[in-house]
Amino acid sequence: MQVITLGRVNVPAAGTPVLLSSLLTTAQKAMLPPSGQVASITVWPDPAATGKVLVKCQGPGQPSTIIAALPVPTGGYPVPWSTPGDPSRNSINFAQFSLDAITNGDGAYVSLAIA
Repeated sequence: MQVITLGRVNVPAAGTPVLLSSLLTTAQKAMLPPSGQVASITVWPDPAATGKVLVKCQGPGQPSTIIAALPVPTGGYPVPWSTPGDPSRNSINFAQFSLDAITNGDGAYVSLAIA
């Protein structure tokens, strides 16, 4: 399994989601399989965040839906969120996922796993 680390994804303006696919470098795009899908997405809230970080998903022609609201970590222990599914198969279209935040400038650490 390969992991593409996107690092800390910053949401400059609350209410304006940042598409994960817009963050990939050319080298990272080359690591993706031809399908462009991944085995899993993992999001860790930033312990320095002051508000919730939202994981959103938007299917073709559909409105964006909040699928996870990551709380502000307490006591320095962030609780990650990860896509469900079979980690041995690249079946998740990560281009449909984005991060949003309740507070301007908050963000989270994101990684993509490829089977």
